[in-house]
Amino acid sequence: MAPSYDGNLVLKGTSSIAPLSNADAIAPYIPGTPAQGYLVMALYGLNAVDPSVQPLTILATPAKTKIGVLSTGCLNEILAAYQNLTASQLVVNGVVPNYVLTKLAQYDNPAQTAPTAPILVVQGTNDDAVPYSITADLLIPQLQAYSQPVQFEVIQGATHDTAVIQSADLVADWVAARLA
Repeated sequence: MAPSYDGNLVLKGTSSIAPLSNADAIAPYIPGTPAQGYLVMALYGLNAVDPSVQPLTILATPAKTKIGVLSTGCLNEILAAYQNLTASQLVVNGVVPNYVLTKLAQYDNPAQTAPTAPILVVQGTNDDAVPYSITADLLIPQLQAYSQPVQFEVIQGATHDTAVIQSADLVADWVAARLA
């Protein structure tokens, strides 16, 4: 991928803290939870890469009335706008359609292309935005199937936000070692 940005760019490694992966495995459980604003954002992201995904045909009427926040709000405002809806108020029939799950698998899951550089993944065990099990049980084995080294750092008790703070030195050192 690096040559598509700059033919002279040499990718030395990639790091990610609490990366979203296997979105198709998470999405069915999102409707009716405080995190359902993420699903709304994902639907519009899918629409940007695949116009056949039409969010207005997937979202239920109460959710449609809130889509303006996607243009005017920050992350926390978007999450707050959708957090109290029931599953049926978020998506038609309260269930994410199977074709949306297929599209999420197609477009939103990493580890579909062989990495070309070492990988660092950091994940907190108390992450409620990206469940630890999705990273540990699905993503890491997918990445390890390729030839590049994968370093998986688990931060016990860390949430989605605190994993970033608690791993800052670790990530900075890892990046510095790649550039040395």
